[in-house]
Amino acid sequence: MKEKRENAIFFLFKMLWKYSGGSHHMVLLYMSMSIAAEAVAVGVSPFLWAHIMNTVQSSGVTWENIRFLLALLVSTFIARAIFWMLHGPSRLIENANAYSVKASYKEMLLKGVMLLPLEWHSDHHSGDTFDKIEKGAHAIEDFAGETFQILHALVKLFLALAVVTSLSTSEGLVVVVFVLLGAFTTIKFDWKLIPQYKQLAHAENSISESVFDAISNITTVVILRVERLVHSAIKTSIWKPYALVKENNLLNEVKWCLVSLECTLMTIVVVAMYLYSHLSAEGTVKIGELYLLTNYLDSISELFFNFAGMFGNIVKRAARVANSEELVKDFRSESFSNHVLAPDWKVLTIRDLLFGYNTRSDFLAALPR
Repeated sequence: MKEKRENAIFFLFKMLWKYSGGSHHMVLLYMSMSIAAEAVAVGVSPFLWAHIMNTVQSSGVTWENIRFLLALLVSTFIARAIFWMLHGPSRLIENANAYSVKASYKEMLLKGVMLLPLEWHSDHHSGDTFDKIEKGAHAIEDFAGETFQILHALVKLFLALAVVTSLSTSEGLVVVVFVLLGAFTTIKFDWKLIPQYKQLAHAENSISESVFDAISNITTVVILRVERLVHSAIKTSIWKPYALVKENNLLNEVKWCLVSLECTLMTIVVVAMYLYSHLSAEGTVKIGELYLLTNYLDSISELFFNFAGMFGNIVKRAARVANSEELVKDFRSESFSNHVLAPDWKVLTIRDLLFGYNTRSDFLAALPR
């Protein structure tokens, strides 16, 4: 049966929201502040610089417009200050919430593992379990601490598309086509990479399991003089996923190459269309307008690269969280038992004790009575 794939971004946002607990209002607050900050950075400053360029091109620099030009320059500083007034506090709240999410998630995993019966623990290596908990908790913290990057990318994309489309509808449509092509390329490659990330996550679990065994039993290893054999076994497990790592890296580099070529082609096509559209105007082009066009095309190109790298990291983190979620499937809805003896106890009597964490009926039947 083919495994159902859940979108990595939606999956991690769902986990972020779930383990933010009573801080949902703070999540909404820092996300809103992050969106507003990027809107100021992308939607205000470039227009101020474009206005300065158009003014200088049309009127030059005179005593009549120098104050106006200086006011525009000061406005760029004010815009940057407003950006940090929003972005700085939002990042502080976001990072604090990221730690809280990691702590809540790790606490949940630890409690669930501790409440599992000994039979489960005998079938699952503690090194593998430890590795899943650690990497899953750190992956969800990394995502929760960098959600602003996703929000900034979305704001930048929509504002850049709006500006380019306002300059020319046809050029805006061309940009939309290239954006969809770039997204398709990235997602298509990452769908191939997702199973590999999961395999690599399991391989890392196995390596951690071997290392944990060796280090936790180092006294026995040294006494028995099996250092060479143990080291050889660990070395084999470390190098086992190497072929998969090389294939994974190759796919990543091909993805980056295609995205780079698509970005360059988009810029060439759109700027060429803009230049041709001004042939009838005797070659007159507003420098500020051309600056806006190239600036937002560069923003979209940068967005392509950021998205390709960011989505790759998100997929890796989602794979690690999904890997740790394999533990959750076996959890039970129980609470810790109270093993504290009554303060007035006097005598402890044990009769007919039968102990075993292997609950198979044939095993229990074979025990002496």
